[in-house]
Amino acid sequence: METFTDETSPQSDNLVWADATRGGVGGQGFRTGDLAGNVLEEIFKYGSSGVPTPLHEAKAELFRTLGHPVRIRVLELLSEREHAVHELLAKIEIEPSALSQQLGVLRRAGAVRQRRVGGEVLYSVRTETVPALLDAARATLSEVLAGQTQLQAELDDEAGVGK
Repeated sequence: METFTDETSPQSDNLVWADATRGGVGGQGFRTGDLAGNVLEEIFKYGSSGVPTPLHEAKAELFRTLGHPVRIRVLELLSEREHAVHELLAKIEIEPSALSQQLGVLRRAGAVRQRRVGGEVLYSVRTETVPALLDAARATLSEVLAGQTQLQAELDDEAGVGK
């Protein structure tokens, strides 16, 4: 099941029409636990006005939610396996209160889930798309940096030619 649909009209490009009275987009409900779905649920909580929300804004909100170095590191670790909070603190140099804040952001966005076992709180990624998203980011960054290395080599060659 798709979590949202694109509706394109002559007046607008790539708009998603949210119908808050039905709890979803394009008449479909959101999948609980779906990262994009949870983020989109927050974006579309504006009433039943039927005002279009551009899809690019929904995507931007998703990336803003993920756009913090600590959140990325937490997701990388949780993509490997479930971690207790004390394990995350041991691997990330951050104050406990700051980690708690970042985990809260990820939890509210639907990216991670928590469960209590005895006296420990364990966190895990909520959907298998999170590791795939991190892999895509890693591959993109690798390609960008490779292009910059090539450009730097060309600039160095050009500078050597002129001497």
